[in-house]
Amino acid sequence: MYVFLICFMFQDDLKNPSFFERLHYSIGYLGGVCNIGPILTSSEKSFYFLNSIEGSIIYALNEKSEIDIGIGYGWAKIETYDEYNLRKMYFYIIVPFSDIGISIGGEFLFSKLYYIESYYQGGQMKELSVVSDGIGGGIFVRYLWKIKVSKDKNIEPFALLKASEYYEYHNNSPSGKNLMYPLLDYTEE
Repeated sequence: MYVFLICFMFQDDLKNPSFFERLHYSIGYLGGVCNIGPILTSSEKSFYFLNSIEGSIIYALNEKSEIDIGIGYGWAKIETYDEYNLRKMYFYIIVPFSDIGISIGGEFLFSKLYYIESYYQGGQMKELSVVSDGIGGGIFVRYLWKIKVSKDKNIEPFALLKASEYYEYHNNSPSGKNLMYPLLDYTEE
């Protein structure tokens, strides 16, 4: 899936740019299709749609290569036999791999998964809103096209293939079951 990222930049035609003239920033929306993972695959659906908003600071090494450091926030509703709401915050870095727009990167993420757990206590069925906290990371490959729309603005569509994994480190479930050990997230954004 292609995603459009609007990038606001400094002038590209400077002969000897200073450190600050090489810096620019980007903000954007990403949408991706993700694999549910081995823990929640007890349903007919094996994929869910993930939404993300990202912001980054980019340092231009030259006209074709740049280092991108950013932060993002993602959310998804995962519908299996139960309903799960995923929230994740992540930090990432992208470094150039070639002069033709291919980059590689890594991410470190924190996640929260919200769901309702039913359980028996004293012979009565009860429900509890469970919060599952996770931590993890991933790697990805990105192919980026730059389309200049004005002197200081670009539209940058890209394709991204990501593999990330995170583990639960805490939940408030009375059953004590560990839901996300691990919850895999293979993403094509």
